Amino acid sequence: MILRKISKRIFTSIYSPPRDPKFSNLLNSDMSFFESILPPHQIVKDNLEGFNTDFIGVFIGKSSLVLKPNTVNQVQDIITYCAKRKLAICPQGGNTGLVGGSVPVHDEIVLSLSNMNKLVEINESEGTVLCEAGVILEQLNSQCEEKGYIFPIDLGAKGSCFVGGNASTCAAGNRLLRYGSLHANILGLEIVTGKGEILDNLSSFRKDNTGYDLKHIFIGSEGTLGVITKLLINLPPKPKSEQLVYLGVNSFENVLKILKKSKEILGEIISAFEFQDRFSVEASIQHIQGVHDPFDAPYPFYVLIETRGSNAEHDSAKMDLLLESIIGNEAENGILPQDKRQSNDLWKLREVIMEAVAKPGYCFMYDISLKHENYYDIVEKVRNLIGEKALTVGWGHVGDGNLHLSITVPDRHDVEDIHGKLENFLFSYLKECHGSISAEHGIGLQKRNKLSISRSPAEIQFMRRIKNAFDPEGIMNPYKLFPDN
Repeated sequence: MILRKISKRIFTSIYSPPRDPKFSNLLNSDMSFFESILPPHQIVKDNLEGFNTDFIGVFIGKSSLVLKPNTVNQVQDIITYCAKRKLAICPQGGNTGLVGGSVPVHDEIVLSLSNMNKLVEINESEGTVLCEAGVILEQLNSQCEEKGYIFPIDLGAKGSCFVGGNASTCAAGNRLLRYGSLHANILGLEIVTGKGEILDNLSSFRKDNTGYDLKHIFIGSEGTLGVITKLLINLPPKPKSEQLVYLGVNSFENVLKILKKSKEILGEIISAFEFQDRFSVEASIQHIQGVHDPFDAPYPFYVLIETRGSNAEHDSAKMDLLLESIIGNEAENGILPQDKRQSNDLWKLREVIMEAVAKPGYCFMYDISLKHENYYDIVEKVRNLIGEKALTVGWGHVGDGNLHLSITVPDRHDVEDIHGKLENFLFSYLKECHGSISAEHGIGLQKRNKLSISRSPAEIQFMRRIKNAFDPEGIMNPYKLFPDN
């Protein structure tokens, strides 16, 4: 706990810019207005630590007010008033982000979507769901499954993340190979812009070639343009056949060979190709109760392959063909789970890594995209750079190039020194190899001054123009996404 408190103080100050003087301070007259449009239980003024602190306990804001609207009209009233008064707003969903994007930096008003949690309709004929932004992902998926469909993305934080936040950060997760990103699956959005205007873009047409497709501007905008209040989303049919194999592999080169063969042999039914190094597996076994290595002997690398299809016999034959090709060649060993419980145990070994690596000390977590030739090379270079003062692990969605890189520092006295070395190397490496500084968690506060690594000056300038069009007073999630200059 001491390490956490010291780390919070260090890194909040490192990443946070000074408070922008253009924003007004909250007055009693402002409170009177909010009390006139919201009942008392939708206004929170006490015990705000959970709203002011991010998911991994690094970034801390100083908000003194949380507003929890129930309707899009209440959201509109709040934003319209705040734009007029120049009161900064931090939109917040399930607050499961890793880059400080979902918590206030200074004294912004937190606008929580937790009360806007209705599933409006599942259209079984069209295969779509209309829901409010505060619906929890796992609960929504359960309700979709009852109707014969599934939600197209799956995340480790599914038990607490909100669907609106998923859209705001363009979250991807484990099954992008099969179902694509949220850009591919969101059909329409309802948004309240930074001007307080309601933009209803909830068309259910799969083909609508009429001018600008405005929803895509808001997907991944991280709350800097407005607040997503409602979503219309495409639903894939619930698969009739699901298969899983867990492999022990001796080299990362062989991991990539298995990926190539999996795409060739499994084709359209491959839904996930997940990768873990030995260090991440050991952290999960050590720090998470009920997790164990499924093999008798350890391997340097592990691969989880999942398929989802409509014909069990056909899909099983494809998996058998893949295993015949790789076992004893690229893969040293493999496990086919016999039931759902065993499948869940293997998925758990993959999904608890983030929790596990954060337990022994302060943990730097990076979510990046790289070409395959650089994918594990960066993990090894960081491990060599930091040495034994920290635990460096790599895991992620190697099928789409998304790497999760974590560096856990047990000794608080090493945190600041390692942070400087780490960031100087990491972002220089990403720039050199043309990687992306964010694969699925966004830019937030942490990476805003590194945006130029992944976006050109011209692109950033156009993004600023879009921001000004939808949020001319700059009140929506300030200090996030955009660099200082």
